[in-house]
Amino acid sequence: MKILSVSLTYFGRLFLLILLTLFIGAINYNNSLAYLLVFVFFSLYALIFYQGWKNIKDLKILCYPLKSHFMGEPNGIKTQFLSIRKKQNNQFNFLYCEYQLVNIITQEKMKHVTSFLRPVIVQKTIQEFEFELISRGCFQLAEFVCSSQYPLALFKWTQRVSNEKKTFYIYPAPIDHHVSDQSHRQSVPNKTGVEQFKELSRYQEGDPLSKICWKTYARTERLMTKIFEDEQENKQIVYKYDDLGLLKKEQKLSQLCYWIKQAHQKGFYYGLNIPGHTIKANHGTEHYHQCLIALAQS
Repeated sequence: MKILSVSLTYFGRLFLLILLTLFIGAINYNNSLAYLLVFVFFSLYALIFYQGWKNIKDLKILCYPLKSHFMGEPNGIKTQFLSIRKKQNNQFNFLYCEYQLVNIITQEKMKHVTSFLRPVIVQKTIQEFEFELISRGCFQLAEFVCSSQYPLALFKWTQRVSNEKKTFYIYPAPIDHHVSDQSHRQSVPNKTGVEQFKELSRYQEGDPLSKICWKTYARTERLMTKIFEDEQENKQIVYKYDDLGLLKKEQKLSQLCYWIKQAHQKGFYYGLNIPGHTIKANHGTEHYHQCLIALAQS
């Protein structure tokens, strides 16, 4: 739903005050030239109002869901500018975009402003507004406003994007503090040296292609991953927050984040034990993001 509003700028109020002063003077002195100036200036005022409304009335803004990412990495709000006009290559002049991000946990608000000095030519392209957050947690795009003071900055036309709350996470930065993770590994030695088949599991993004059961796929057209007993046991890891006693809180979370990222890339079965969250050992993309979200909210 498009919400379009208008307000007077500082110059707009000053212009209106001058116009009102001329009008009062014209009445007091009954001066025809003063009446003419009032008429001309009021016509200009109305023309500026119409041009500003015409510039932004057909603008349509779509905000895409924000992606979760690691702390310190640049991210962006992907926004698509559309025009509901029938003509092609429409342009919108002097647009200013303001967006506000809110940390749901701490209620901290961060405001960003981006301006386009050149006209924005709408061809169904996507514009990305980059931002960088230095704190982890759960964030929300609280407000996205597009405004324009075209043509003479007398009026400020504002369009607010009303949509569902878009939540995303900032994970701790994966930093290796050179702490050994061998104490967290729960392994059972493979005495025979032969992998013993255990079961088939539904394929998850990130599983190695060499473990896919292609015979099952040819029969059922479903991707299934082969799981071996010795493989699951030898590569099962549980990372514990309390085992990193010498590090500060943020250092512990960044170290755990680094280990989880490495374990996910290597296809290990890993779990997480931190204050407020206990996640059993598993693997796959869904499990990976579940662990990262737990670290972000700690």
